[in-house]
Amino acid sequence: AGKPGELRAAAEDAEKLAFLAHGLKGAAGNLMAESVQAFALKTELAARARDPGMGELARELATRVEALTDALSNPP
Repeated sequence: AGKPGELRAAAEDAEKLAFLAHGLKGAAGNLMAESVQAFALKTELAARARDPGMGELARELATRVEALTDALSNPP
């Protein structure tokens, strides 16, 4: 669905970022990770609109995906 490094690398590539964010939106939904899913949608829409803030959103989404991955890998 897209790794954090891929998101960061695609921060200025609207087409690739939209594709990665869309995949993460679905994956996060399957995991019921609603905040990551919502942020992935926000990032996808920004990329599709070629919003100048899409790079920052991509980097923040990558950070959120890392946090989710850590939480899933190290349950309480």
